[in-house]
Amino acid sequence: MAVSRVVGAAFFLAVALFERCEGFGSGAPASACTTMQPGHLNGTNGTTVAAQTSASPYSIVPGSSSYTAGGTVSVQIVGPVFRGFLLQARQTGMTTPIGTFSNAPNNTKTTQCTTADNSMTHANTNAKENITLTWTAPSTTMGNIEFV
Repeated sequence: MAVSRVVGAAFFLAVALFERCEGFGSGAPASACTTMQPGHLNGTNGTTVAAQTSASPYSIVPGSSSYTAGGTVSVQIVGPVFRGFLLQARQTGMTTPIGTFSNAPNNTKTTQCTTADNSMTHANTNAKENITLTWTAPSTTMGNIEFV
C-alpha cells in the first residue's frame, strides 16, 4: 500500500513563534488529536493563538513507500530546529490514528489519542531537529495511509 508523503504537516511550532504563549511543553494535548491544532493561548490576553498559514518548512519523510501488516516504517521529520510536534499515521482522508509508534528518541514520547501509543509527540521543549520515529502498521492492512 502506498504511504503518502505529507509535506507541510501541522506541527506545534506556535510555542517558538510567539513571544509569550501558554504552550504544552510536555506533549500535545488530547484536544489536538483530531484537529492537529494545539490551541495555544496568548499569555497576555488569553486568546487563542492563530495557526500558521504560511508554507511549512518541515517535511515528513517515510522510509518506505509501502507497508505490510504488522511491519515497521521509519518516519523522519526533516527541517529546521523545532520544539513541539504531534505525529500520527491515518488512513487517507480520515482523522483517527492507526498503528503504533515505538522506540521514542530522546525528547519525544508516544501518546494515546484513541489507543495506546498511536501518536508521537514531544516530551519537553528541548530543541529537536531531523528526528526519526518508528511506526508499526496495524495487524491488517488499512489501505493507503498518510503521516500527519
